[in-house]
Amino acid sequence: MKSQMDAKIKEDLKERREYLAKALNTIKEDYTGKNYGESLRIAGPIIDSLATATAARFIRNGSSSLLLSLKIALQGIESENSQAGVIGKVLNSIIKGVVGLTIGTSLEKEDIGSQKLFEAIVQALVLATISIIWKLNQYNLAYKPGLEFDEAENQRLQVFGFELILLLILRSGIIELIVKDVAATCGAKEEKQMQIAQWIKGLVLILALLTAGKGSQLTLKTLVSDLKDYLTEGLENIQTFLNEAMEAEKTDDQAIAISIFLQQAIASLEEEDFDTLQQAYSGALEVIQANPQMMNNDIEKVVEFAKTLFQAFEQASSVELSRTTASLMI
Repeated sequence: MKSQMDAKIKEDLKERREYLAKALNTIKEDYTGKNYGESLRIAGPIIDSLATATAARFIRNGSSSLLLSLKIALQGIESENSQAGVIGKVLNSIIKGVVGLTIGTSLEKEDIGSQKLFEAIVQALVLATISIIWKLNQYNLAYKPGLEFDEAENQRLQVFGFELILLLILRSGIIELIVKDVAATCGAKEEKQMQIAQWIKGLVLILALLTAGKGSQLTLKTLVSDLKDYLTEGLENIQTFLNEAMEAEKTDDQAIAISIFLQQAIASLEEEDFDTLQQAYSGALEVIQANPQMMNNDIEKVVEFAKTLFQAFEQASSVELSRTTASLMI
């Protein structure tokens, strides 16, 4: 009898804790969605920290320490919440959409901690994708020492070299493996894990192409043409995920509108109609009140952040190398 009462008390406490985590998260979202002016700006980080700490305390899946570590590392990363932020409005809208759809269809609705962990990981994935693609695009695998080419040929060779690297990544399956592990960590059921991996892989590929394109229509057209099959597959995976979400009535009007532009993009790829593809891309961005130039600006902001990080690492490595060399000479 006593053991049954103890079990009931524990269950009641668990329900109240989960309710507290949900309530704090609702308060945080309500605060974020409204403008309370400068006088209450300090309340934002306090509410966010309290909601995160509570969610981490009662997380069902994943690691509470990982959630707290990521939230600390990504504190102020959104430019809407901090002047030092590097994730702009467009990228942030996309991240929120990806997270919202995935949570609504594949994660436990009561596990606020795992939801926050998934959001933090997606933010980190976006930053990592843009940063790594920018760095990889600096290398020219097709360069031949001793041969001189004009600027156009150098650009073509650099694009070709980048495509080789990207093809290696896409064929290795590393993206699916990482995202599948993330989905499993955040509590997605086994049958949903690969679906999540495939649709996020499609989003990663789009982001990679936009980053490598550097705002150049000619470069982007070349990349899209050469990687058409992979991009088509990625768009179809995104479309499949959206269709399932719509069938389960887990989408809003924005997702439905984007689905229409996705169908247009897939058809234009099959016909190799780059102009129509560009229109579909612009239309999808208009749904979230954005445009290609705003997207390019957001990507460039992250690239500048990546440059600063890589320079800091390189300088630190150079200083360490100098110290090591000096010690060996002594």
